[in-house]
Amino acid sequence: MHRNLIIKPLSADNSQQLADWIETEGWNPGIQDVDTLLRAAHAGWLGIWKGEQLAGMASVFNHSYKFAFFGLYIIQPEFRQKEFRQLELGITLNRHRLQMAGYRNIGLDGVMEQYDNYRHIGFRLAHRTPRYMFTQIVPKPQPNAICDLKEITLIELLDYERNNQLFPCRRKTYLKAWLTQTDATGFCYRINQEIMGYGMIRPCMEGFKIGPLFANTPDIAQDLLLALLSTTNGQKTYCDIPENNEQALLLAEQLGGTLSGFCSARMYRGFQPELQLQKIYGITSIEAG
Repeated sequence: MHRNLIIKPLSADNSQQLADWIETEGWNPGIQDVDTLLRAAHAGWLGIWKGEQLAGMASVFNHSYKFAFFGLYIIQPEFRQKEFRQLELGITLNRHRLQMAGYRNIGLDGVMEQYDNYRHIGFRLAHRTPRYMFTQIVPKPQPNAICDLKEITLIELLDYERNNQLFPCRRKTYLKAWLTQTDATGFCYRINQEIMGYGMIRPCMEGFKIGPLFANTPDIAQDLLLALLSTTNGQKTYCDIPENNEQALLLAEQLGGTLSGFCSARMYRGFQPELQLQKIYGITSIEAG
């Protein structure tokens, strides 16, 4: 490593600075996202300092002994002005993240501008994930099968995700932190004690963002999506939808969703996990999977 570059874990003291950086990039984070993800994987949030100045940051979430996820990656704008400096910082951060992930299979949701950079270190495209925006939604009575997500235990949700292949591993620490964040609202679709889908919505710097949104059928996805949208008072609401779930894209368009202009690329280094993408109507977070 360059003698003037130091990498070390970030702390809660850096949370506001990180939130400001993310907002400046235009990624519209959830109001509690930084604090939530710091709780989920404190040691996985890395800062790179040049002397006394924080020059960039990146994260890696080791969700299990088999699977890791590369999250946020930001270089301070002033260090982007010299291409060699940005390249040096990026190489150093990614080398450190790869070392932390070890032998695990690794996923990420990268912005399209970084696509080639990730390809150069072994990542391959699985699918693109366009972001849809919703505004006015006509309220619809909720079916009796929908209940407050707080009525469902974490273990039940983890079992649902595993049995339906909705995530590459059992993500207990992450999901616990994610589902308990302040001001978030969630709903579950359950029939005869069997979970058929669930979703969550959280306030963001602008409007709201939905994630995750999992459902066994398009009709269940529609009921959950309408229930979530009914909590927004017509404010802009965003959802990141895998492009190869055609039913999800169709549903979004039927409910008046439009492309926001933001799109990420889901990539893997190692192998592409076997997921039931037809049941994924909105990913949990581009920052941690």
